[in-house]
Amino acid sequence: MEELRKKHIGVLMGGWSREREISLLSGKMVWQALKRKGLNATMIDVKKDSLGSLNSNQIEAAFIALHGEGGEDGRMQALLEVLGIPYTGSGVLASALSLNKAYSKMIFQVSSIRTPEYCLIGKDEDSQGAEKKVLEKVGIPLVLKPTTEGSSIGVKFIRSEQSLRENLGNHQREFGNLIAERLKEGMCATVGILGCIKKTRAL
Repeated sequence: MEELRKKHIGVLMGGWSREREISLLSGKMVWQALKRKGLNATMIDVKKDSLGSLNSNQIEAAFIALHGEGGEDGRMQALLEVLGIPYTGSGVLASALSLNKAYSKMIFQVSSIRTPEYCLIGKDEDSQGAEKKVLEKVGIPLVLKPTTEGSSIGVKFIRSEQSLRENLGNHQREFGNLIAERLKEGMCATVGILGCIKKTRAL
């Protein structure tokens, strides 16, 4: 903590993704918590010109409170590494892979981690052909969602072929690339993990 007191911490928030508003709220809460601890922290509303925002504030450490595109996909992490600024959260590769549901599913499979049946749908793929593929590979009921959004944005529960037909094309136009995944009823649990490689601790 004493080492942190010597640093100017930038709380990176806002951004340009669909999760901008929730990022502004969580960023403000982080900033308030840091100030209560007596730390030198500044709120930075990140725009697409992230480099300008970081340079003008001359921060020495970053708390990433950004969500979605530009904040959780490895791009901000890569920029901070180039600038030599330490930051919270996962690194560049882990961030890029984990936000992309398609890449995450592939990693689960090669790691022998059980995961529901799925198929990928390209943004320019013919919706009728995509519908047939989804029914053959996944079946009903299923969950239709964008490959690179967070906070349940764009998640649609599909329980009939008619619902799939009505939503598939619209989702492609709005979100681009999609993933269709077999619906598994039950409890959903999120487990935070601190550390890396062998030194990990589940919260």
